[in-house]
Amino acid sequence: MIGTKISRCAIICNLDNRSGSELTSRYSALQLILHRSFKNLLFTVLVFLIFSPCINSQQAELQFENILVEGGMPVNVQSIFQDRTGFLWFATWSGLYKYDGYNFIAYRHDVEDTASIRYNTLSVIYEDKAGILWIGSRLGLERFDPKSETFIHYTPNPIDTESNASNDVWSICEDKSGTLWVGSGNGLYKFDRVKEKFTCLRHDSTNPGSQANHSVNAIYEDREGSLWFGTEAGLDKLDFETGKFTHYASKYNVRYFCEDNAGILWLGTTEAILEFNLKDCTYSSYRINLDNPKDRINQICRDVVTGSLWIGTRFGLYNFNRESKKSIRYLSERIPAICNERSGALWIGTYTGIKRLNLTINPFKRYPMDDIAHVILNGSEGVLWIYNYGFNWKKFEIRKNQLVQYSFGKNSLFYIWNSGADMSLRTPDGGLLIQDTLGNIIFSLDSSWKDYIDNASFGWKTDKEYYVGGWTGYFGFWEPKTNRVVTIKKFQQAIYWIFEDSFGLIWIATEMGKLFLYNQTDNSFKEFITDTKNPLSLSGNRITQIYEDKKRRLWFATVNGLDRLERSTGNFIHLTIKHGLASDNIRGILEDEHGNLWLNTPKGISKFDPETNKFKNYDVSYGLDLPADVYYGIGCKTKNGEMYFPGAKGFTRFHPDSIKDNPFIPPIVITSFKKFDKPSPYSNEIHLPYYENFISFEFAALSYIIPERNQYAYMMEGLDRDWVYSGTRRYASYPNLDPGEYVFKVKGSNNDGIWNETGTSISIIISPPWWKTTWAYILYSVLILSIIYITWKMQVRRIRMSHEYEMSQFEAQKLHEVDEIKSRFFTNISHEFRTPLTLILGPIKQIIERTKEEKTKEDLKVVHKNANRLLGLVNQLLDISKLESGGMKLQTAPRNIVSLLKALTLSFTSYAERKRITLKFNSSEDEIIAYIDKDKIEKIITNVLSNAFKFTPEGGRIGISISQGVANSPLERGT
Repeated sequence: MIGTKISRCAIICNLDNRSGSELTSRYSALQLILHRSFKNLLFTVLVFLIFSPCINSQQAELQFENILVEGGMPVNVQSIFQDRTGFLWFATWSGLYKYDGYNFIAYRHDVEDTASIRYNTLSVIYEDKAGILWIGSRLGLERFDPKSETFIHYTPNPIDTESNASNDVWSICEDKSGTLWVGSGNGLYKFDRVKEKFTCLRHDSTNPGSQANHSVNAIYEDREGSLWFGTEAGLDKLDFETGKFTHYASKYNVRYFCEDNAGILWLGTTEAILEFNLKDCTYSSYRINLDNPKDRINQICRDVVTGSLWIGTRFGLYNFNRESKKSIRYLSERIPAICNERSGALWIGTYTGIKRLNLTINPFKRYPMDDIAHVILNGSEGVLWIYNYGFNWKKFEIRKNQLVQYSFGKNSLFYIWNSGADMSLRTPDGGLLIQDTLGNIIFSLDSSWKDYIDNASFGWKTDKEYYVGGWTGYFGFWEPKTNRVVTIKKFQQAIYWIFEDSFGLIWIATEMGKLFLYNQTDNSFKEFITDTKNPLSLSGNRITQIYEDKKRRLWFATVNGLDRLERSTGNFIHLTIKHGLASDNIRGILEDEHGNLWLNTPKGISKFDPETNKFKNYDVSYGLDLPADVYYGIGCKTKNGEMYFPGAKGFTRFHPDSIKDNPFIPPIVITSFKKFDKPSPYSNEIHLPYYENFISFEFAALSYIIPERNQYAYMMEGLDRDWVYSGTRRYASYPNLDPGEYVFKVKGSNNDGIWNETGTSISIIISPPWWKTTWAYILYSVLILSIIYITWKMQVRRIRMSHEYEMSQFEAQKLHEVDEIKSRFFTNISHEFRTPLTLILGPIKQIIERTKEEKTKEDLKVVHKNANRLLGLVNQLLDISKLESGGMKLQTAPRNIVSLLKALTLSFTSYAERKRITLKFNSSEDEIIAYIDKDKIEKIITNVLSNAFKFTPEGGRIGISISQGVANSPLERGT
């Protein structure tokens, strides 16, 4: 049934734009009608908004936020401290915790790790001038090394092992000389950090200059460098020159110190707070808890905004006004620890957890109600009207600061029309009365108009009449003075909104995203529809409000974003979450004095500057009460500029001019470094091997005012070309980084977008594999150069050899040509020699045959023989010529080679005798037949013997032997 009621909801609105007053300070009425199907009874409730006087409600109480994180949170918090970097540290009975605004990191005792904290029950945290953290525990003093995240243990009195009172550290302080002072339950210790030695100072009843008591609860160094000690027997001041203590307020058990800007030292005791003047050492006492004088003060801190004191006691948290000396209690539980950190939040440690209070001025004030608020509108001066889902009205009277249920007697509220807060009341018989807030009836419609009234869905009042729209789509106007009702047009859709702009044009919004423009002058209509194919058409299928700003620009709040109409073209400009809007589902619009639009959405209130088209969003983290998704969220603006927006459980009030950006510039820190999604220790410079190149970082802006709205941007120099703006995401991953040098940079902002542009950075050096090192590349270079050199040398050699080959070929060609010339020469000359020799041999042979004298015949035979030899030599020259020209062919025939060789040998007998050389011929056979060229054999054997005689000295031996060769030899085959 609720869904049905929502679907039948509509509004009646009125704005008098012709009065000369602010265009945006007037809206008429809102109507919310829900039809009941039973017996055709229509119950109608119509509401609307008008901008006029402001309201005020009971001052909202301070909103303490419980810190909840995944994985649990610290309990039994005894001390809270902010270090110089900006981290928050919590000393508890279950260990030490570090907080970055998002996550806690726990440091607890580990029996297997000697570098872990020695004992989990902790009492105090202190940071010295060097930035070293010192932690007091039941078993002594702990020094924390932030780089290695390890602890070094010191025991003030190792001899006292029974009571542990001497080692139960309650307070720590470093003086101007660098000496560390440690207060315990059984003495005061000076700690020499170089020698790591403790010197104990104790109360001596015989020495008035000794400390007042063994138990030292607190130690403090004031701005002048004086050292003060809070003991169970009062306040002590140390004289560094004499080493003596001066005692003050001896009847008080002093537990904590806080110095203000005026030079007053505020002392927290077990009974009261003391205002101690450091100049004259006088003091006054004030009780914090008047109901319980024994309410022990645990800690004090100064409010950075108001200058008041926040005091944590055994029975609660108090705010103490230094001027009035009065205190107000805000919490009623034991408060062991409080801390006012630099960004402006108060942190409260309790035995059940941690609370946070935003001390900066929050301009948004939330007023709770029992039901969903739909519409807020101005009534008469000083009255605010709120319509909620419970089908009733609440009237808020600003001067009385009182929100009450308003009764109209037997009548029921139907409309609230204009800035004068005229009301339309339904009478029991179905009629309608128009009356002012004083109860004076102005106009009326009797029950004869019941059907018309029941069908009404929306109304708009002009200076003459009331324009009315119906659920069935009728559109018309009603003149109260004449009771004349005129129907102008019948639409096919129910009318949800009617609006008259400053030009006198009437805008009618219907269901299904249709918008109509009615011109009263010529009684014409123009239609605007939602077209998904046209990006310049109306974007939403449901208009929740039509609004005109001071510059006469028309704005349409839809469920799909904000639309602005360009009157000259009829096009709509769309603005959505892509442009920075908190939510596309806009439920209400208001304009401030500077022309900014304020948009009420279920995800937050968006401030929009039409000149720059920039959004700034405020969500529930600012304490807002936001509207539900399916209800109206139409607000109003009062004469003093305050705005009121309805929400799901009440309404929110604020003045736009009081909204100031948080000026705190947060420090940026890298909180985690991971390799392959596994945490790894890191420093300012990280060295990684090439195979560990999947890395990620987590980071935080240490601003604790709405930290979930802190923004971030990061960049990996050497890889990213520009900053990567990640919004509220505070981690970055880089897979498969190449070897090289990188610088990871990160910057961030606080909740209001105030950026720390310097940010922080960390260097990453990824070493290459050995085959990509410098030495490897040098080797590669040498090898490449060597290969190039060798290749060059081989190429040069090849070119040279090619050249030499070409030259040899050239020379061979030349030699061949010379040989051919020589061969032709020898051939020619041989022919010339052969012819005369042939002619000589014939006659000589004839003379030999005719000569009878033996001596002459012998001489002629010698001549004939030598001439034949000379002819043979000439023939050999011709054979050489034939051989070189390829013209010589073997003329083989079977012959007795033995007889041939023997004859050739015997032809040299006379020559052998003259040179006194023994010449022999041997043959294994008398006859050996072989296929030979007789002429060639004769030449070969003759040349062989000639050379043998040429190179054989006198008395030497020359022999020719012949034997039968291997069977089937070429000689036997005749080949």
